[in-house]
Amino acid sequence: MCTCNSTYTLSGNTFVCTVCGTPFVGTPRGTGVPNPTTKCGTIWGVCTKLHTLNGGVVPTRTQVLGICTPPPPKGLGLNYHTVVTQYQRWVTHNGYNTQKGMVTPTLTQLGMG
Repeated sequence: MCTCNSTYTLSGNTFVCTVCGTPFVGTPRGTGVPNPTTKCGTIWGVCTKLHTLNGGVVPTRTQVLGICTPPPPKGLGLNYHTVVTQYQRWVTHNGYNTQKGMVTPTLTQLGMG
């Protein structure tokens, strides 16, 4: 952690200080992104990986639940309600608008907002 007492921004997969560029270990408070070492951060990681593997298509809630809720070794054994809540927070944080598994671009994404 740096001594600038500044804000951090996401650069690739790492948070860095906006003043000196020092990487931050973990996730700084106030970014809206959970620490990847927590259960919530794990769910966000699953969502991001599925998004990448699907070629940029937002994963459905069912896909995320299918990985996160079954008990090990078939899944991660996470609580259903936690997964549903974090999935929706991930969708909202990234600006996706999902309806029936399809992605509807937001006005900002269309350059209209």
